[in-house]
Amino acid sequence: MITRGSRFYFAAAAVGFFSAVLYGFITGASDQGGVLVVFSDGGVVDSLLGPLTLGWKGWVGEHVGYTTLIAFAGVMAVLGGFTTAARDADAESLAQLQGIDAGELPAAAVPAGLSWWPMLCALGTGVVVVGLAFSNVLMWGGVLIVAAGAFEWTAKAWSERATPDAAANAE
Repeated sequence: MITRGSRFYFAAAAVGFFSAVLYGFITGASDQGGVLVVFSDGGVVDSLLGPLTLGWKGWVGEHVGYTTLIAFAGVMAVLGGFTTAARDADAESLAQLQGIDAGELPAAAVPAGLSWWPMLCALGTGVVVVGLAFSNVLMWGGVLIVAAGAFEWTAKAWSERATPDAAANAE
């Protein structure tokens, strides 16, 4: 059975693919004189075959937008496959597939507290973006902020789950 999260990704992939085909058709037809000219001159097959074969046969109009939509469809299809394989990260259904009783599963580890490191990483990312526009020094300062925040965030996440005992992890 396809899980609920996977259905979302597969639907997004289908919408992305059909949007890419429509985009490739319309922009390709506009390069050939317009959609009405393509229909009247008999170029419909080339105009549809191009986007369906990723531009191998026929034509695709504007390549950047078409490639972006095809890449979106591909990424959504891969994510749908991952969530199908992982069963939407549902521990009970994964245990059922492996033949394990769901009552034997260990309790999930709950984070010990809030972490401010993700906000530092977000701030660093903003500094990098501003630095790309204004100053090389500002950009590398943002990279250092992101690196330090990511390292500390990883260390905090690891230390909260180092042992099953929450009191020992808090020390």
